[in-house]
Amino acid sequence: MSLKEKVAYIKGFIKGGGVSEKNFEEVIELIVDALEEIAHEIDELEKTQIDLEEYVESIDEDLASLEKEVFGEGEEAEVEEEFEEVECPSCGEMFFVPAQDYYSGEEIRCPVCGKVVISEEGEEEGGEQTSRDKGRN
Repeated sequence: MSLKEKVAYIKGFIKGGGVSEKNFEEVIELIVDALEEIAHEIDELEKTQIDLEEYVESIDEDLASLEKEVFGEGEEAEVEEEFEEVECPSCGEMFFVPAQDYYSGEEIRCPVCGKVVISEEGEEEGGEQTSRDKGRN
């Protein structure tokens, strides 16, 4: 019988016939049995809790070790990539391009309409020199 079932049985036993001198000992025995099971369940939960805490601690140590390998000692991993804002002359959509791609000299297309915004020759659509090349000539 589960703990809930035992408690329900005790509750029903008491409500059904009430506690009298005849059944007083039996009621006490049922309550003590339920309390023993509660104590046992709590012990099991405590053991499980300790195991889980150790497991989480182990995972935390593994994660810290991996962070040190990937990011180095004491460095926080905040890699900020720089972006350039570009406006598509065809559809007018504003979008951001990683600065590395923007200055690479490669063709850049609008993510909305798919038209070439900046050609490989460094010209914006319409033949104008791009801002990426204005300072370089």
